[in-house]
Amino acid sequence: MRLLHLLALAILWSAVSAAPATARDWTARCDEATRYSEARRGLRVVVHEDGRTVCDTTSNGATATQWYPIASGSKSFVGTMAAAAVQDGLLRLDEPVADTITEWRDDAARAPITIRQLLNLTSGVRGGVSGSARGFAASLDTEMRAVPGKRYQYGPNPFQIFGEVMTRKLAARGLEPDPVDYLQRRVLDPIGITLLWGRVPGGDAGLPGHGALDAQSWATFGELILADGRWRGEPLVDRDALLSEFAGSPANPAYGVTWWLMPAPGGETVAEAQRPAWHLAEARDVVPGDIRIAAGSGDQRLYVIPSRRLVIVRQAPLPREVAPVDGLEWSDAAFLRILLAE
Repeated sequence: MRLLHLLALAILWSAVSAAPATARDWTARCDEATRYSEARRGLRVVVHEDGRTVCDTTSNGATATQWYPIASGSKSFVGTMAAAAVQDGLLRLDEPVADTITEWRDDAARAPITIRQLLNLTSGVRGGVSGSARGFAASLDTEMRAVPGKRYQYGPNPFQIFGEVMTRKLAARGLEPDPVDYLQRRVLDPIGITLLWGRVPGGDAGLPGHGALDAQSWATFGELILADGRWRGEPLVDRDALLSEFAGSPANPAYGVTWWLMPAPGGETVAEAQRPAWHLAEARDVVPGDIRIAAGSGDQRLYVIPSRRLVIVRQAPLPREVAPVDGLEWSDAAFLRILLAE
């Protein structure tokens, strides 16, 4: 009997010690992270651990059911759309865009551009100013600023060009040609969420930054990414294509295909040049290197950390909607240190 008692205690201790955080730990971390976000105009903080909600708070007048624009956080949905299209045989990430945009075939500068280069922003096409997206077809004449693969250029134009690629590929297959309808039907409906897309003049969706949804839905999308594109045990998107999106390019190792990544040691300036408030290297001691980040203006964030089985969402108003808080800039490192430090 004593042996059985000791064995039971050993099993209990093993279970407790293996748990990444106790409920009390998460309560304290959630409260502190919410205070940090709230002081910087934050509206929602949601944390999932192993698929379980361990933090879900509102602040500054927000409610749990409200939808908010996620600005450039929308881009990562486009990368997932591409992974679904790979699984459906619609495209390959490394195929030339000119295979579909046939008017580029005789353009020596544009003909070598691949779909991957469009989506990791190294196509050589001028990125453009965030918030100034044009229609899909209208974006095809965007000027070239670099040799494909040699220069990273952030902006909306490459994503709208990808929208035209998807439109033509869907039409050729006899499917509804709207890319966001495809994404909703093919990826988002199966996981039970809806993403509202704003439209640009002419009616096309603004793929680079016009998405809006609630925080728990964004976290559910993060769960799909955490599971490498599987949902309820079944592959929803092409796993290999999706995983390849979490690798940076030589031009910017801190940006993959629509996802921000932990900059390699010595490469922090590349990321900071695009996102000055990011100082992830300052928290390298607590932030795992496998972190994947969808980020938008106003410090909208979706963090996916496979090694910790964590999905973290932070939402806030867009900058045009509120004045900044003097002396209180957002820091990904500071926020994540609150949630991740042991």
